[in-house]
Amino acid sequence: MEVVGSCLTNKYSKGLPGKSYYGGNEYIDEPEILCQKRALAVFHLDEKKWGINVQPLSGSPVNFEI
Repeated sequence: MEVVGSCLTNKYSKGLPGKSYYGGNEYIDEPEILCQKRALAVFHLDEKKWGINVQPLSGSPVNFEI
């Protein structure tokens, strides 16, 4: 419940980290970049060769995951 009630709940972050369509997303980018790095590490993938999109398709799956 703490995360659902946080300021991150209603924050749009359309676009890739560092290249968002909306301003003020530096704090949204941090966990997204961390998740990308961890996913690449789990599968032993080189970040220079591979990219990964960890963004959900909509807010409903995110709420379910939390």
